[in-house]
Amino acid sequence: FVATHWTRAPCGMGAQKKQRAANLIAALSALILGQLAVAWLCPQLPRASRSLTARAAATPGSPESPWELLQRSADEVASLGPKAGSEDRLQQAAKLLVEASLREIRKFMKPTGKSLSQEASDGGDKALEALLGDQVRYVVDFLMDSERPGPVSKVFWQAELYLRGMEQVAGETPVEELTEQVQKDMPPGDKFQEAYQQSTLFARQQFAAAVRYGYFLRRARQRLRLETILKGTAAPANVEAYLQSMGTEQQVELVRAASDELAAAVDLRATELFGESRDLYTAAAQGAGSLTPLQLSAEGCLRLSVEAVGFGAALFDAEEEAAQYYSLSYSDFGDRSKV
Repeated sequence: FVATHWTRAPCGMGAQKKQRAANLIAALSALILGQLAVAWLCPQLPRASRSLTARAAATPGSPESPWELLQRSADEVASLGPKAGSEDRLQQAAKLLVEASLREIRKFMKPTGKSLSQEASDGGDKALEALLGDQVRYVVDFLMDSERPGPVSKVFWQAELYLRGMEQVAGETPVEELTEQVQKDMPPGDKFQEAYQQSTLFARQQFAAAVRYGYFLRRARQRLRLETILKGTAAPANVEAYLQSMGTEQQVELVRAASDELAAAVDLRATELFGESRDLYTAAAQGAGSLTPLQLSAEGCLRLSVEAVGFGAALFDAEEEAAQYYSLSYSDFGDRSKV
């Protein structure tokens, strides 16, 4: 369940489709080589993150941004209590975050249509290059479907398993051991397991994980930049070294959504594509025959997984932008209720 990425499980690939998938992975790998060459030939300071280059506030008389309008709405009902209208505002905020992130993605590709009505177009590799830069290499590792994930993917999955409640203590059991244990517990020829791995429910879960992976990479990248500003040459050389230098609890915090609005946005986009999670779980409880098969081609699955990572990275930037105008509801340290 952990090691088998949804790009493989729900979609059987013929030889031609496997070749197309290999071509996309090759394109991502080519981006890595190109970025390494540019960095070697033309070393330069990292670009300032959007959090450090916030836009100036709107000038008097200019139209208010949607976030400013939402904040004014919150301020107007504040006297009624902290919870007044909070659920409605949470959903409005989630919608704004999703819209902002999709606008960024559309600069490079046409995203997957609602209810999977239309498969994503080409251009996912360009979106990743723009949003994640030299961290594309870690996306390649994440999508390679390896049973032995690389160091960065391993940090993510370790935190993801903890947040999903599969561990009581973060990092207590290595990812490889958990994967092996799950595989041992599966009955041979289990029809439910086979149907589940080809279902919309499984795809929804893995889509959300891929979004969180993109968010995690973008967040780690920003933290490393701040670390470099503070420590200079004493800071870790790259994201991989930075992650290895921190404790497990700190790693989990990079994976976990910083705000309730961000977590709601991930759920909203997943619902737009795959349907409500409670409906899918209700169907799963009735047996393998009630699971809805995923209706996407193998190529569409791969493009959607690339889109999901890019969408997660764009969500980080959208959350940073929103924080300039709106009081986000930041989640508590170690909270596992939003996954």
